[in-house]
Amino acid sequence: MNIKLFICLLLLSCTAQASKFATALIPLKDSSIHQFTDINELYFLHQRENGDLQKWVKKLSACKNQESANQLIMKLAKTRKAEALVILSLDYFFKNKAPVAGTNVERVLNFLVNSNAYEQINQYFFQQNIDIHLPKAQLVKAIQDTIGWRYGYGAFFYLSPQDSLYLRKMKKMKHYDIDERIIAIIEYYLDQQSSPFQYNVKAIVDEILQLPQVVDVMHDHCLIKTDQLPNWDQIGVVIVRNTDTLERVYTIQLGKYQMFRLGKRISFPIRRNRDILWYKEANYGLHFVERTRRQCEENRRQHEKTLEEYKKMKQ
Repeated sequence: MNIKLFICLLLLSCTAQASKFATALIPLKDSSIHQFTDINELYFLHQRENGDLQKWVKKLSACKNQESANQLIMKLAKTRKAEALVILSLDYFFKNKAPVAGTNVERVLNFLVNSNAYEQINQYFFQQNIDIHLPKAQLVKAIQDTIGWRYGYGAFFYLSPQDSLYLRKMKKMKHYDIDERIIAIIEYYLDQQSSPFQYNVKAIVDEILQLPQVVDVMHDHCLIKTDQLPNWDQIGVVIVRNTDTLERVYTIQLGKYQMFRLGKRISFPIRRNRDILWYKEANYGLHFVERTRRQCEENRRQHEKTLEEYKKMKQ
C-alpha cells in the first residue's frame, strides 16, 4: 500500500466519524418513528429561519376542524420550502408504521388525508409536472416517489422529549450580554489572521473560558472539513446561571460570497473572497460541547489505530 492510498483511507475514516456526529439527533425512520409523538419537535422547526413554519405547524397540530386546517395547509404549500413539503407529505414517512394513537402526529395526518395537500404539492413544488387528471391514489404515489428520491426516510430529525424541554428552557434565558462579549473576542482574533483561514483558536477558547459563568468551551477544529467554500468552524460554549444551563454555538465562516438575488428563492454568487474569515451567527446548542469532545477523542483514537496498522504493514 502506498502512502497516498494510506492518507486517503485515513481521511475517509475520520470523515465517516464526522458524519456519525452530524446525525446525533433522532432520524425520522421506521425504527425510531414510534418515539415521534409531537410534530412540533421536528428539529428544523426550531431553526431561526423557520419561525413562520413553526407557528403554522403548531396551529395545525392544535386545529379543531378541517376548515381551519385547510387554510394552514395552503399557507405551508405557498412557502415552497423543503421543510413545508415534509409536513405536507407526512404520510410518506408512515407508509410502514402507524402514528402513535392520540398524538398530534395522528391528528395532523388525518387533516392532511382529508385535504388537497398533494394537489397543492403538485402546484407549488412540482409546477403541475405530474398529470393532474390522474386518480388521487396514482397522483399521491407519483409525488411520494419523487419525495422519496429527494429526501428518503432518514433525511429529517426530531428532538427527544428531554432535549425539547431543554431547548425550551434555554430559549427563556437571557443571553445577549454573553453573546456580545464572546462575539467581540472572536472578531478580535479573526481580525488578526496571519494567513488564509489561520487564527488563534487556543487564544479564543482560553479567553472565553475566563468569562464569568462560562464553564466549558469546545472548538470543532478536530472534525474533518471539506475544501469546498464557504465552510464553517463552530465554537460551543456552556454557561451556567444559577441552576440553569445555557449552550450557545458560535459560527465562523470561511470564505465570503456576495450574492445576486432574483426574488426570495433564486440566488447565485457573483463575487467571492476565499481568504476571508468572519463571524456569522450564534445559535442554541444541544450537547454540542459534549458530543464534539467525544467525537474528537474518537477521531484521535482512530488516527492512532490507523497509524499503528500502517507501521505493522510496513514491517
